[in-house]
Amino acid sequence: MSGGRGIRSRASYPGIDVAKLLMAFVVVEIHARPFGLLDGLVGALLVTVENVAVPFFFIASGFLCFRGLSENDIVGRDAPKAGRARRTALRLLRLYATWLLLFVPVSAFGSWLSGWGVVKSVAMWLRGALLVGETVFSWPLWYLLAAAVGFGLVYLMLGGGASSATHPRGVVPRHAGRVGDLRAA
Repeated sequence: MSGGRGIRSRASYPGIDVAKLLMAFVVVEIHARPFGLLDGLVGALLVTVENVAVPFFFIASGFLCFRGLSENDIVGRDAPKAGRARRTALRLLRLYATWLLLFVPVSAFGSWLSGWGVVKSVAMWLRGALLVGETVFSWPLWYLLAAAVGFGLVYLMLGGGASSATHPRGVVPRHAGRVGDLRAA
């Protein structure tokens, strides 16, 4: 598609495409456990690959969002491509909201099965949708909210030179994630 005036060619990354397909099967394996829990070397290798599957999708998303950009393109308020992370976060939030709405009947059914009243059902739905990234029977949606939050944090850290290790907008989000590590210690 190159050579034509006004036609942009997109870079192709077949290795990432193949890895996404393989990791999608691994994610299905994590949830479905078609092989059960394997012991020995095979089980250890499978667990190792499982531990890489979801982080791979976050890394691939970040790479595909920021490919071909230099630091000058994205760092600072006047950077020409600084809004890319913001636009990606907003697009993911719209997708998350759409899927949440599509899951409302399923979540209502799950609330009914649980024997919750209307007030508890609404409260649990709001809690799950806003804080957890999943509602009753909609656990696959957590990734969309997590990715949107991640891209939002990247946008905040890049704005105004906040990629600096000493800038408060860069330090606070980076270290906020360590709170869970401290509680586990």
